[in-house]
Amino acid sequence: MMKNVILILLFSLMNFLDAQNINVDYIEDIKADTSYYWGEGKVYNSEDKAAKDYDALYTNIIDNCTVSLLYFASDNPLEYLKNIIKTFEDDISDIMFQYSMIDNGKEFQYFSYMKRSDFRKICKNRIGEIQKYANSGLKLERKKSPQMYDAMVSYCKGMSLCIAHPMGSSIKVKIDRKEYDAYSWFEEKINHILSSFSFSVSKKDPGEYNNKGIFVNMDVNVSDTIPTEYLKYSYFNGQGNITSSVYKGKTWIQLYDKNMTDFVIRVEYDFLDNVVPKTKNLIESINKDTFKSNVRMEIDLTSYLDEFSEEDEIVLDEEISANDFGNDYQSIIKEVEKGLRSKKYSDIRRFFTRECYDMLDTLCEYGDLSVFGKQQYEFIEHNDIVICRGILMKFEFEKHEFYDEVVFRFDKQTNLISSIAFRLDSQAENNIYSKTIWPLDNRLTLISFLEDYQTAYALKRYDYLESIFSDDALIITGHVLKKVENPMPDRMTFNLPSNQITMIKQDKDSYFKNLANVFNKQEFIHIRFGETDFQRQMSMGDDESYNKKEYKDIYGVRLFQEYKSGTYSDEGYLFLMVDLRKEMPIIHVRAWQPDKIGINDVMSLKNLR
Repeated sequence: MMKNVILILLFSLMNFLDAQNINVDYIEDIKADTSYYWGEGKVYNSEDKAAKDYDALYTNIIDNCTVSLLYFASDNPLEYLKNIIKTFEDDISDIMFQYSMIDNGKEFQYFSYMKRSDFRKICKNRIGEIQKYANSGLKLERKKSPQMYDAMVSYCKGMSLCIAHPMGSSIKVKIDRKEYDAYSWFEEKINHILSSFSFSVSKKDPGEYNNKGIFVNMDVNVSDTIPTEYLKYSYFNGQGNITSSVYKGKTWIQLYDKNMTDFVIRVEYDFLDNVVPKTKNLIESINKDTFKSNVRMEIDLTSYLDEFSEEDEIVLDEEISANDFGNDYQSIIKEVEKGLRSKKYSDIRRFFTRECYDMLDTLCEYGDLSVFGKQQYEFIEHNDIVICRGILMKFEFEKHEFYDEVVFRFDKQTNLISSIAFRLDSQAENNIYSKTIWPLDNRLTLISFLEDYQTAYALKRYDYLESIFSDDALIITGHVLKKVENPMPDRMTFNLPSNQITMIKQDKDSYFKNLANVFNKQEFIHIRFGETDFQRQMSMGDDESYNKKEYKDIYGVRLFQEYKSGTYSDEGYLFLMVDLRKEMPIIHVRAWQPDKIGINDVMSLKNLR
């Protein structure tokens, strides 16, 4: 018996030594073969090995690959090139081979390699991505109602990938059958869009003198005639610089000095906010002034001052109740508007249910609220409610201001306002309305649900959000890595690079505990939904249960989302799987990612059923 054990041990040792020799010979062959990139070394623990595997391989790529960089001033050009190679890390991990062994019981010896042709393929794929962003931006520009801001975001992403490419300075994009230097083309397009926006004082209603100073109504167009759907800008209001945005071709300026006769608007873009996430670390290492661009516009009010009206005194009829109006919802909403304008909120309590008045109270505390301009109401009947769109309001914070149209929903039985919400962006709204193959009732329910959803974050309605997530909801939280003091944990993501996104899979209780902390820390949270697509649950494959009606009112919804808070902001695509089968819509899945992909590719609805 002992003899057999000794023979087995000897045989195993011989095989081990033979395997070592084979591996050593193979490694030497790889190192001598110019069709491979490789890296090797020794470390003292397994944790260091993973990082060293990549570093050694990157060094060999840098020493041997052909480069034509977009060069930006750098104290260490080799480190700059290594940072470019690092942006391919996730692709490299898929094509890299690794070998490691313990040497002397203390050190880890490692060796990693990959085919140079495979690296060239992933570089070529990136050029394809660059062309994709060029095509996407042009498509947005050339729409009947051009989406210039979104086009600019697409161009920023394409430009960031040019920077993050070893052959960045020689990449071409093909536009209308002609080729252009990619980086220069993107840069020119961004600057052209920035300079195409125009701000002008409204000729129909230039503004008014109010108790704060001067209130100016402005039209914002692109190429002089086309209303701008969305745009961020900043201006000096007489007290300090403030960031604001355009709403459906309009914006409003509050100046805190009645003697001001002019002011300056700056249209800026933050390149870092709009780059492809895997390039962010690289681009942050470059001098930020390299990418600064803004357009400065001086607005002269002199010729309009005589046309500015004085703010009218607002008088509410305190004797009239909601029942006195019956179903005259327009008269009710006019009284509500008066109360909001005069900030006599308690005087309009009688038009709201108790729960909804609590929401209104929270809304009034969300920021310094003001109502302005002539309102145009629209009423839509939907099931047991009447939807009123809406009253346009401004919410001011210390350094930011937002404009939102607030939707009021009346209960048909009581004629009281039973809920309020920020209206969806017109693009999101139109995208949903246009899906005429789905029932109108479902489309209106989906619109109302998304309005409630984005409003719940702004008003920090913790209980409401908790109630609309199923107990077994798939919740993956994370945040884009960004140099801020308090990064937001409230980001949801799938399949994103680990070096750019921090991801945590949480149960519902853990997620909402973190969300409560977020709500407590932030002065404000503002969410804007843009481009929207959704897919109704349909039959897939041979699973007969998918043909059953019980699955037909579950929707996968993908929305472009702009998220902004006091310490963090990002833009990306939100995916929600929403169940509309019951009275209260329920979310089964919530996910976020920075780049747009086809809704069918986000995930399989069948697998997540």
